[in-house]
Amino acid sequence: MGENIKIGTPTITPNIKKRLQQRKVLIVLDDVDDNSKNFAGGLELFSPGSRIIITTRDKRLLDKRRVENVYEVKGLKHNSALELFCRKAFRQNNRSPDLLELSEEVAHYANGNPLALQVLGSSLYQKSKEQWKDKLRKLKLITDPNIYKVLKISYDGLNWEEKEIFLDVACFFKGEDVDFVTRVQDDPTSMHNGLNTLVEMSLITISANRLQMHDILQELGKTIILQESFKEPGKRSKLWDHKDVYQVLKKNKGTDAIEGIFFDLSKINYLHLSPQAFANMSSLTLLKFYMPECNGVPIMSSKLHLNQDLEYLPKKLRYLHWHEYPLKTLPFSFEPNYLIELNLPYSKVEQIWIGEKKAFKLKFINLYNSRYLTRLPEFSEIPNLERINLSGSELERLPATIKQFSQLRYLYLRNCNMLQSLPELPLLLSHLDASNCKRLQSLPEISSCLEELDISILEKLSKTTFPIKHGCSLMQFEFQNCWELKENKILEDSELRIQHMAIASLRLFYEKEQLYCPSILLPGSEIPKWFAFQNIGPLIALQLPEHCLINLIGFALCAVIDFKHLPSNSWDSFNINCGIYIKMNKPEDLSFNCFLASIRDAIDSDHVILGFSPLGIGGFPVGGGNHNTTVLVDFFPAKVKCCGVSPVYADPNKTEPKTFTLKFAAEIGKLDDKASKIESK
Repeated sequence: MGENIKIGTPTITPNIKKRLQQRKVLIVLDDVDDNSKNFAGGLELFSPGSRIIITTRDKRLLDKRRVENVYEVKGLKHNSALELFCRKAFRQNNRSPDLLELSEEVAHYANGNPLALQVLGSSLYQKSKEQWKDKLRKLKLITDPNIYKVLKISYDGLNWEEKEIFLDVACFFKGEDVDFVTRVQDDPTSMHNGLNTLVEMSLITISANRLQMHDILQELGKTIILQESFKEPGKRSKLWDHKDVYQVLKKNKGTDAIEGIFFDLSKINYLHLSPQAFANMSSLTLLKFYMPECNGVPIMSSKLHLNQDLEYLPKKLRYLHWHEYPLKTLPFSFEPNYLIELNLPYSKVEQIWIGEKKAFKLKFINLYNSRYLTRLPEFSEIPNLERINLSGSELERLPATIKQFSQLRYLYLRNCNMLQSLPELPLLLSHLDASNCKRLQSLPEISSCLEELDISILEKLSKTTFPIKHGCSLMQFEFQNCWELKENKILEDSELRIQHMAIASLRLFYEKEQLYCPSILLPGSEIPKWFAFQNIGPLIALQLPEHCLINLIGFALCAVIDFKHLPSNSWDSFNINCGIYIKMNKPEDLSFNCFLASIRDAIDSDHVILGFSPLGIGGFPVGGGNHNTTVLVDFFPAKVKCCGVSPVYADPNKTEPKTFTLKFAAEIGKLDDKASKIESK
């Protein structure tokens, strides 16, 4: 064929349809069920000689669509089945002579099904011979050894906590990010350990940090929950089917058996919620009313309505997600003592709650596009907040007390069109996104006093492997398309601002053992004058005398980026990087990349990026000659009009022993004419 045509929607456009009719194609439709739409779109779409392969567990679907050539996949033959089983049971192909006979008997009950072989094998790994015999005894009790009954034995072998995790994944968390699933638990460590156990037993997999589960295992988990009460959904512990949730909420049939509800709002035409809808659900810990999205936009408006105030929300709630929450505040009676994550996107909330509450476990708040928001809780109410998303709100200012949020790491303010200024922010904030804030006139306030750092930070930094083994984590402050920012004031404060960012970077390194590369991106077209080393274009070289390597801990960086000439296809995700090459008097030179910014919004004007790249200082040879060290700095892949660099040094405090602050170097030397020569080496 020579070409892959990706179709991300059930609808095939006339243009693609025409192309398909002109060539032979191979199409694979995997795991088709009765809910699958546009079953290959009709054979008339494809040129003669095309091939369509369909896999399904329901042969009736193939008969209904008159599929002519049907092949039933057979189970593995005995030797292959035994080999797969042993790979899981012994973690190798070699079979234990002592357990060979038992291995053959257990593998027999999997009936050649690869999934059952993997699950059974994993469940017997490092188990005693008596435990093997007990497993075989349970298998022999199954008169009809279908796959569900075989897999159920492995489920029964889990402890109570592992069973709950398995059922949560089956009903709620398949496809979810592991970090999210872990953080909304009372005991994240226990959840992490439980997930690892399920992986070891082949009951789940983790791919790209997302939880995956075989469809058969998911059906097993859901069947176990359905068996809690076939006729009354309100008496089950977990509700995920929109029809069941609809009936329970519409008829107020909830009970204290319900622990979790995930409700797809796109599946209902209309639902009027009673003020007492959750009155009997005292055990509810997970509540998610969600709307699927396409390209980051909800596919439709919510049809769930509340004509009166909600009287009650369960106090055990750990996770609350309510798309288009329709009220001005959460119920007055709600006590958020156990709440860990609160998501109210596109809501009508004016303030999260009335009166003073104690939400000491609350770490994540998402009020995206909540345009009526006027007030945030005080620090004393949510002292452990780590992340808050206020993007799209109409807030004119943030409370001055936000600097007290010492645990806050992520602050999102995108498209806050009424925001005019920012107060002083928490010292260790690692990500601020204030893009497209059209009225913002100034950057966050900063203290004129620099924090003194303990000398132990330098000692730890000196032991860091150089070049940095795992690279730098991004620490980004975004102000792109904030046209009202006053460039002159920003240039005046830029040296102090980078010093504060560098100090925060070193503090985070000391606490988390991870180096951070902080940066600020904002409209502008000048390099601040205090950058002693400046050059036209993306490349600059400087020569440092050997004594200037002592206490060198990094470089302050600056570049003016011409965004007008970027290719139009760059805007899905555009990164700005800086390569630093250090030519030293030793057999091996040093080089590494610093990741400065990741940009999602289209920009059609010049912007300035200011940053700091930390270094490990243990790798620099000092003493033994008067040789110079050449440093080459290269910004890429953007079109860079001009750039600047300044070495950053640890400056010991003469009055406070064992402390230091930061200072930037004066001009030492510049090698513009040698840049091309160094680059070629």
